[in-house]
Amino acid sequence: YYIKLYGKISFEYNYDFWKKLLTSSLPVALTMFITILYNNLSMFLLGIMRTDHENGIYFAAFRVMAFSLVPAGILQSAFIPQLSRSLTLEDRQRFTEKYVMFTILFGAIFTAGIFTFSDYITGISFGIDYRESSFILKLLMVTGLLAFINVSYSAPLLAWNYEKKIFWAIVAGGLVDVVLNFLLIPQYGAMGAAVAAICTEGTVLIGLSIIM
Repeated sequence: YYIKLYGKISFEYNYDFWKKLLTSSLPVALTMFITILYNNLSMFLLGIMRTDHENGIYFAAFRVMAFSLVPAGILQSAFIPQLSRSLTLEDRQRFTEKYVMFTILFGAIFTAGIFTFSDYITGISFGIDYRESSFILKLLMVTGLLAFINVSYSAPLLAWNYEKKIFWAIVAGGLVDVVLNFLLIPQYGAMGAAVAAICTEGTVLIGLSIIM
């Protein structure tokens, strides 16, 4: 049908286009890679330095936190087209204010709800054997709130081609995560991993705030 309307499809190699495409997308890809890396580093180190039981306790709480961040991705996808079309400073400020306020407000209510009912959530989701996950989940909900704020900052910056600066903010957070996990997990286990996660997101937030 396409050939009938427009003609045959020709395969071409445009070096300049590929170079431009890869140059702009590489920081985004590396940012995602580092984020995945430091989100899973705690569980990897808990499995090596502590017991399987403690690793399972942390993983259960981490799964709930990961679920709580799904709306952040939905909100980001909904607002990015409008943010990308904002060319003037006035438009950027107007749309960013709405997006940031809505995302942080939603994130605060959502994470506060999980924080408050962490005992019920872990009990219903994983059973009585995972009751120790409740306090870890409370700590990770602080991380979740910071993550909502970080998403509210990173989406506008990504839409306005600040992906390289976002990358360096994520790198700073990743370094903090690695150092704190190696320092805290051997002595404090899952609680140390949760504190490291809070400090990591806090570091990223400082970096994104400076860029913003």
